[in-house]
Amino acid sequence: MRSRLTRLRAQPKTNLWHGIPDIQPGHNSATPVKCDTREDQGRLLVEYAGGPDAGAPHRDSSRARSCGRRVENGHAGLFVDFDFPGWQVAHTYSSLLPRAGGLYDPRFEHDACGVGFVARLSGQPGHDIVAKAVEAVANLSHRGAVAADGKSGDGSGVLTQIPRRLYRREAERLKLGRLDDADQLGIGMFFLPANDAALESERIIEASLAEEGLRLLCWRDVPIDADQLGAAAKSTLPRIRQALIVPRLGREDFEQALYLARKRIERSAQAAGLVPQGFYIASLSSRTLVYKGLFAAHQLPAFYPDLRDTEYESGLAVFHQRYSTNTFPTWQLAQPFRLLAHNGEINTLLGNRAWMQAREARLPAAMHPVIWEEGSDSTSLDEALHLLERNGRNVLHALSVLMPTAWEGNPGLSADVQAFYR
Repeated sequence: MRSRLTRLRAQPKTNLWHGIPDIQPGHNSATPVKCDTREDQGRLLVEYAGGPDAGAPHRDSSRARSCGRRVENGHAGLFVDFDFPGWQVAHTYSSLLPRAGGLYDPRFEHDACGVGFVARLSGQPGHDIVAKAVEAVANLSHRGAVAADGKSGDGSGVLTQIPRRLYRREAERLKLGRLDDADQLGIGMFFLPANDAALESERIIEASLAEEGLRLLCWRDVPIDADQLGAAAKSTLPRIRQALIVPRLGREDFEQALYLARKRIERSAQAAGLVPQGFYIASLSSRTLVYKGLFAAHQLPAFYPDLRDTEYESGLAVFHQRYSTNTFPTWQLAQPFRLLAHNGEINTLLGNRAWMQAREARLPAAMHPVIWEEGSDSTSLDEALHLLERNGRNVLHALSVLMPTAWEGNPGLSADVQAFYR
């Protein structure tokens, strides 16, 4: 990458010099080597190595200059426009971004979380899907920030199907007997307080599961490598445990029972003061499982050895590298969440939360609260999506309701589609 102008305007009555990139090939001009901005005069001064006079450095300050970002001939960069008496207009160019090509266009560059997925169309689970997702998210580490300790990141993670082969092995190791493919199994991924409050958390979880017709088979300590963490992340490291859960006889909708159990657990944990101590449910499902934490994406498989286990198999994997903008980095706010991975920046957040709270009174108490107020904008979207999905909506239909397209005055949409959004 060539040198770049890091600042365009200096403080009043001061000079600030910058390196100037090469002129684009084909322009008939001398090579600029320095730039000076003077806010009090509204000028950009450019010094050249070789000007009209026998190659001597030449400075011209007789004309106001302009500079700014734009895309030109497929290039995106920082341009400086200048003209000399008797010289043609030329443009200096800083190659800040690659040139447009294929599916890439620099006009669409923006700062946001890194997100993606890997899936096999046949749905056949395999460890290769998990390995590719872990590799892909590691390549998105640049989409998040890293603390001064060099290890504490904004957060990253992966959502997969429950790796049944792995848990069949774990069931035998934990002396639970043999789990067949036909057996129903739910996995809860819990962040528990790293103190004596963890015992109270587990008591609440077990009691809430029983209230919803579910049975806790056992607790599993998730293998982790805390040495991968920086000081900031390690200071807030929760105790990470998994609950292996099965339905009691007569309980038909297993996934619905797990959703209601999560709501019951969250209400009780909030009332007991456990949430401020780090209590959080990363996932509680008979279909999917979330591994995430407060680290950079490339640290994910090193922190969670499960993800390197060849018996960890899935037919899909959603991955996420967080770019923490409007909320502080925490273990709880790392993504993916329970249904989605999202890049945030929802500008109507407060209004959306207020409307959801206004509708909450019409819902059964078992589903309260719909929105976790301490969460991020993406957390709230995930909670709202989960509510609609658990009440019979197709996920794609629910997302269309929650994030409607700009339909008003759009002639490209049919009357039926406009009526849907209206």
